[in-house]
Amino acid sequence: MKTISKVLAGGALLLATQAATATFIGDSVDVFANNPLGLAISDTATVGAGVEFNGSDLLFRDFAIDLGASTIAFTVSKASSGGNFTGVLSSLLISNIDYQVLGVTLNAASSACSTGAVTTAFTATSINIGGCNLNTPATALSQSLIFDVAFGGRNQAVPEPSTVLLLGAGLLGMVVRRKSPPAA
Repeated sequence: MKTISKVLAGGALLLATQAATATFIGDSVDVFANNPLGLAISDTATVGAGVEFNGSDLLFRDFAIDLGASTIAFTVSKASSGGNFTGVLSSLLISNIDYQVLGVTLNAASSACSTGAVTTAFTATSINIGGCNLNTPATALSQSLIFDVAFGGRNQAVPEPSTVLLLGAGLLGMVVRRKSPPAA
C-alpha cells in the first residue's frame, strides 16, 4: 500500500509542478490575425525569444505578435514619425496552446487602447482577441497592446475507458498479490 501511496503523491506533485511552470515558451502555436486594411497573418511557430509573427497591411504599417512566457504583445509600427495613425486589430486567434488557459486580461499599465472595446475570449486551448484601434501619436513610431495570460495545468487527452480499466486491474492485482500468503 505504501507503494501506491507514493505513486499517487508523486502524480499530485507532478500536476502541481506543471501548473507552476505553465508558459507559452516551447509551445508550437497557430496564429491568425487580420484587419479590414489587408493584414493577414496565418502561421504556426514555436514560441521562444523575440517576435514570432510579422505582417503588414495596405497602409504600410507593420504588425508584430510576440508571445512571452505569459504575455501576448501586439505591436503596430510606422516607418517614420509625423502624423497620427491608427492600427486596427480586428481579430487575433491563438490556438493549439499546450497549457490550459484560465484567463486573458488587457494589461492597462502598458497598453494604450484608445477606441473600440477590446474583447477577449478563451477556451482551454485557444485565445481570441479583437475589437481595438491603437491610436499612435505623431511623435511615436509604434504602439503596443499587452495581454496577460493565466495558465492552469497541461492540456491532456482524456484516457480511454479501457486504459482506466487496465490501470485499475493492475492496481487490484498488486493489492491481491500483496495480501496472498507466500507459496511454500
